[in-house]
Amino acid sequence: MHKFLMILAAVLMLASCAKKYKIEGSSAISELDGKKISVKVIKDDSLATVATGTMAHGKFTVKGQIDSATMANLFIGEDIVIPIVLEEGEISVDLKAEDLVWGGTELNETLYKFFKSRDSLQTQLRDIQKMEYEMTVNGVDEQTINQRLMAEMQKVSAKEDVLTTSFIKSHYNDALGVGVFVMLLSNMQYPVMTPQIEDILTTAPDAFKQHKLVKKYQEDAKQFSEQQNLAK
Repeated sequence: MHKFLMILAAVLMLASCAKKYKIEGSSAISELDGKKISVKVIKDDSLATVATGTMAHGKFTVKGQIDSATMANLFIGEDIVIPIVLEEGEISVDLKAEDLVWGGTELNETLYKFFKSRDSLQTQLRDIQKMEYEMTVNGVDEQTINQRLMAEMQKVSAKEDVLTTSFIKSHYNDALGVGVFVMLLSNMQYPVMTPQIEDILTTAPDAFKQHKLVKKYQEDAKQFSEQQNLAK
């Protein structure tokens, strides 16, 4: 009996240490009513659902518990909508036709501001690419197009790299650092160590570099490099 009470006390203590989160969402998009809302995290190289809800009359609520703040993805049906940080507190999500807004907790507010800044730069890049297409259609020669647009495109791309790198470095010790770094890695066609990735890892603390997803990428990049050298 005494042993049972000790086990029960330990279970209750662990339960009390778990941090509770609550995601309150809204949307004016009527087509989303009845859709399943899922929160998924990366687990063992795949996405695992940790909480679900349903959009009803433009509202949804998703609740859960976590041991520590972690990056996740919010899905509607099978479609990923936004990255989100599961952390203690009430997280707000507003799904608009023209914009996606989320916040309510410290890390989510910070993540949202980062994405707004990054999206602004990516919009500038798309505008430059659109200008390039229009100039090509209008018969402007390639050399002239490069002279006019290449420098501007490189400047905006460099700003995006600096924004992302500085953000990750500023958040080495919380969920945002690894989360955004893994997003950066997922955009790579092959596991290679670019100057940007090497820069981030050079000053990263051991805990960051030993994160299983970061460590796996480093191992894959080393293996890929060795294979490329053998093929030469």
